Amino acid sequence: MRPQQTERDRQIHGDSPTKHDVDFYIRKVNRYEVEIARLEHDLSVTKFKLSKAEDHEIKYDILFKENQKTVTEYLDSRDEL
Repeated sequence: MRPQQTERDRQIHGDSPTKHDVDFYIRKVNRYEVEIARLEHDLSVTKFKLSKAEDHEIKYDILFKENQKTVTEYLDSRDEL
């Protein structure tokens, strides 16, 4: 009688997930949460690297302009002599 009842319950509640289905989706959600955490970490590291690169770019621009100014001043002073 038990197999018939199980079959009948399955027919009545055909859309209900089984324990196997629930376990499968719990594992799937856990994998997604781990993947999201890894991606958030990667994003954080990338943002930090981008910030450092922007700082270096700003410093490079300042040094380049100072170098151009020094070269121009040198050429001007050399021409005056």
